Order: sequence, then structure tokens, then C-alpha cells
Amino acid sequence: MKVFFSYSDKDQATVDRVVKVLAEAGIETVASEPDHAQWGENLIERINQGGDDADYLIVVLSPNYLESAWRQQELATWRLKEVGGDRSFILPILIETVEIPSFLQDRSYFDLRGAAFAPAVQSLVDALRRGDAPARISRERREPPCEVVGVHSLDNLREAFAKGNLSLFCGAGISISAGIPGWSVLLKHLISQLFRRVDQKVAIDTRSSIVDVYQRYFNLPPVVIAQYLKNGLGKDFKETVRGALYAGSPGSSPLIEAVCELCRPQRERKAINSIVTFNFDDLVEQNLAKNRIRYKSIYREGQRSVASELPIYHVHGFLPREGEIDERQELVFSSDAYHTQFIDPFSWSNLTQLNHLSQTTCLFVGLSMTDPNLRRLLDVSMRKDPEKTLNHFVFKRRYDVQDCAAAIASAGILGGAEEHALKLVETAEILEEKDANALGLNLIWVNEFCEIPAILHSLTED
Repeated sequence: MKVFFSYSDKDQATVDRVVKVLAEAGIETVASEPDHAQWGENLIERINQGGDDADYLIVVLSPNYLESAWRQQELATWRLKEVGGDRSFILPILIETVEIPSFLQDRSYFDLRGAAFAPAVQSLVDALRRGDAPARISRERREPPCEVVGVHSLDNLREAFAKGNLSLFCGAGISISAGIPGWSVLLKHLISQLFRRVDQKVAIDTRSSIVDVYQRYFNLPPVVIAQYLKNGLGKDFKETVRGALYAGSPGSSPLIEAVCELCRPQRERKAINSIVTFNFDDLVEQNLAKNRIRYKSIYREGQRSVASELPIYHVHGFLPREGEIDERQELVFSSDAYHTQFIDPFSWSNLTQLNHLSQTTCLFVGLSMTDPNLRRLLDVSMRKDPEKTLNHFVFKRRYDVQDCAAAIASAGILGGAEEHALKLVETAEILEEKDANALGLNLIWVNEFCEIPAILHSLTED
């Protein structure tokens, strides 16, 4: 019997106690490497070399473990090996109160906290001697994520919020929830406006059909279409985009209301540090104004807020519903603007984001996390952190196994659709969590996005 231990160096004393008991029971143990890797080292090869021939992997869960990007990478790699094999071999042990990582929430754990240490270690020894497989919990029986987001994640967020050190990074999901059109709808509206210039005699219904044909037939990437529109609309481009944004009279939503509540300073607590938004619209500002919360919209270099104002950084540009549009700003909407932002590391937008990533705890809401420039900035921030801690948080919706099984069946794959779907979903979620951890992000999984407002409101609770 050989057991591989994955743990944080900071928990060495506790691990030594467990290893001593296992050694006395005749169980061979192998320790994981230190909580860091050499520059350019292949992490997967290093992990495999450490314990590829082990019968079990014991994961020692603690705040130290969960804050280590290296340990999260190690755990995700082992979990992928487990999914791809024919048996379960990861045994979690809990030495402090923490959130159970999402890809271990399908199994029971050995609780070594406090007075439970001795009997729990003995139970671990007995299970190893018997060769027991880890006790599994079906995916359907797991607690709702809104209730078990975890002590670790929420406590870290609450602590940052209480200190006034929590920043929100807001994406399209914030505004779409309140009626702002999504990317495809926005582009369709802009193309329609351009075609109206070309042929003003075409009826609205016909023009809409022509736009559908244009998008399907030419099949161009959205940022390229946006570049064409910027060139075609000329000086009217920003005004046309603004008209499209507010055409449906968007207002508020439970998500925006929850964001505004975080922005409200109270006698016993501070508000959030700031908001960094990738949206052009002013929906957050409009709702803050209704709640009499002072703010300052900042969208270009040289603008500043005062101590009594919440800064809202529009790092992709700003198009308020009313008033003149500042022509000195650049909208990051078309390919040329994205390229400019990407190649200029010292741009106001990039420096603003990097400053927040390095100086505050950041919570990403309504973002898909696929933007190349944002991923680059997260990577830069992570590389500059010598401790490689997971300082930031992002919401992610879980995949539905039944939907995946239906997709597999519709693809003509016969037999075992649900089994294939479960492995596919587990693999996808592990890979996404591994990717997030590499960028310094903790994933907060939810079943539906409508759960997010309740989680945000919980941050304000004592």
C-alpha cells in the first residue's frame, strides 16, 4: 500500500502527525513537492513523477492549501487522471474549516478537526487497509451552490469587503440582466442602421431579414463586423451605438440592485473599493443615483474621484444615456481598438486593471473570462505574485449533465449517453477550474445566474 500526500508546506506539522500514524500501521507514504515550481517546469510531468504509482492520493484541505495555485493545479491534474481511469482514488481529509473544492464535492471526507483527529485518522487507516473506494455523493444530491459556496470563498470576500478592499469587475451579464442588448443583438441593430443608409426605401421587416442573411452568409467574426460598422458609420458611430444600447429603455435588475447594495457605505462598514466595468452603459450609475450614492464615472486618463465618491472605471469606454459623448475617449468595440489595447501595456485601461488586480481582491461578475487582454493581465498579475495565491473570484454556471447527454445522443452516439455526459461535464469543469486557478481565480459555481444576487447580498451580512 502506497499513499501520496498533497498538502501545503504550511501544514507540515499536522501532516507529520497523520503520516506517523499511517507509518505505524505499515502504510507507505510519499509527500508532494514544495508549494512552488521552477520557471518553465512541466507541472503534469512533475506531479506524475511524484506519485504516479500511488494507490491513493490524500488531499489535506486547509485555507493554506486552497490559497496555493500550485496545489490547485496539482489537485486538478490528479482529478483528471481519476476521471479518465476506472476507479476513484482521491481521499480528502479536512484539518480546518474550508470550502470543499468543487471537483471534490462528490465525495465524503475524513474530518480531522479538533478532538475528532484521533478517531478520524484511525478511520482513514482502516479504510486504506480495506482498500475502500472513496465514498461518493451523486451530483444531484449535492447542496445548492448558493448555500455551500463555502466558508473559505465567502469569508475571504467578506473580509475584503469589510476592509474596503473588494473591487467588482463587471461584464455584459450585469447589463444584459437589466435589458441592455447582448453582443449579437447590438451588432444586428448597428448593421440595420448601416443598411438604412444604403437603401432608405427598404421596409424595416425586410431590412431585418437582410441583416440575418448578412450575418449568416458572410459569417465574419464579431470584432471584424464591428470594425466594418465603425468605418461605415463614421462620425455617427458612437451615437449610433448609444442609440442601440438604450433602445429598449433598460433600467434595473436584481443583480444591479445587489451591486448597488455593495456600493452603499454604512456606519459599521465601508462600501466596495471601486467598480471596473467593461460595459459602455450607465445603468449602474443610474441606479446609484436613485439610491443617493455618490460616484464618479472615469473613462479616460487624467480623470479622478474624490474620497466621498465611488470610482467607476469604464475601461472599454463610456456612453451615458444622456448628454454629450466625450470624443476624446476610445470605445474598445472594434478590432483596431482591441489591438491598440493589447499592444500598449502602459495604456490607462491596462494600468487601471493591473492596479486593481495587484492591490485589491477582485470579484468578477457577468464576465465569461475569455477576453484575451483580460486573461493576459490576470496572468501578469499572477506571475508577479511570489506566493501565487488565489486572490480573486469569479462566478461560473455549472453544466447540466442531462443537457449534455441529450447533445451526445443527438450526435448519433449510441449507448451510455448519460455516463459519457457525466465524465465530459466533470472533465470540462475540472479544466475550467484549473485554468481559473492558473490565473489567480477561485471559481464560485452556481446552478443558475439568478443565484448571484443572493450571494452578493450575503456579503453585507454580519
